[in-house]
Amino acid sequence: MRRTGQYLVETSAHSNAVVMEFDGAALSEQRADLHSQKPREHSRVKAKIMCSLRVLHIDDESTMRELVAMSLELDPEFTVLGCASGLEGLPAAEQWQPDIIILDVVMPGMDGPETLGRLRENPQTSDIPVVFMTAQLHPRDLCHFKSLGALDVIAKPFEPLSLAALVRGHLLGRDEI
Repeated sequence: MRRTGQYLVETSAHSNAVVMEFDGAALSEQRADLHSQKPREHSRVKAKIMCSLRVLHIDDESTMRELVAMSLELDPEFTVLGCASGLEGLPAAEQWQPDIIILDVVMPGMDGPETLGRLRENPQTSDIPVVFMTAQLHPRDLCHFKSLGALDVIAKPFEPLSLAALVRGHLLGRDEI
């Protein structure tokens, strides 16, 4: 993955490229096969192990966004986009179509549960898996968050070196790898 001016270019071993143009708050994307230059349709596939796994991380704490991004990007198959609020994360999820969203529970303005509710209301984001991340985890909260549609809850602090395996496990539909 490399930045070229206002573009972020991500390539995979299969000669596919994703070009994302950053235009203020807008993010446009074009996926093309580098050999034919024909656009290809994006589909969420559970076994996307050979391609880049796209994670949208929504957290109001910049240090937490940096820590999660560094932890996940230790694995070269992960690409992370961070957003500072639910309001910022909603359009990013719609435009970027991540494979999974890691969502902080406690945020000012729109909290994690409200953000998840809005993601589920939008047909373009309703099927994106969401995992909550919080420092305030009680056993009763786990059941509540799962009833809202979250796959799981990651407790803060988390083990940075095992975060990528944990997220990959959720993408594959398993709790552990």
